[in-house]
Amino acid sequence: MKREYLHLGNLPVALVDLGSDIRYIHTDHLGTPRLVSDALKHPVWAWQGEPFGATQANEDPEDSGAAYTFNLRFPGQYFDKETGHHYNYFRDYDPAVGRYVQSDPIGLAGGD
Repeated sequence: MKREYLHLGNLPVALVDLGSDIRYIHTDHLGTPRLVSDALKHPVWAWQGEPFGATQANEDPEDSGAAYTFNLRFPGQYFDKETGHHYNYFRDYDPAVGRYVQSDPIGLAGGD
């Protein structure tokens, strides 16, 4: 399935699945997606998330029997269902332990 994300600056605000209606992304103050709603304002996906992101997203918040998959997590992260990690381009974040599984590729020089 082809999916297009719409951003306002760095903030994801909507997405369109090919052949489907637009969905709206509701974020918290950090830009973390917490709710996705359809054009009729019905929630189709929700992620209450605790501080480290270990809670699972609710892919059917209205119990309609139609699960909706949305894989954006913390800003810049994409959820990998097979591993349970959040993909972050150069390294993966493990929400079960609240840490990255690889060291920062920029090393200790980051911030110099």
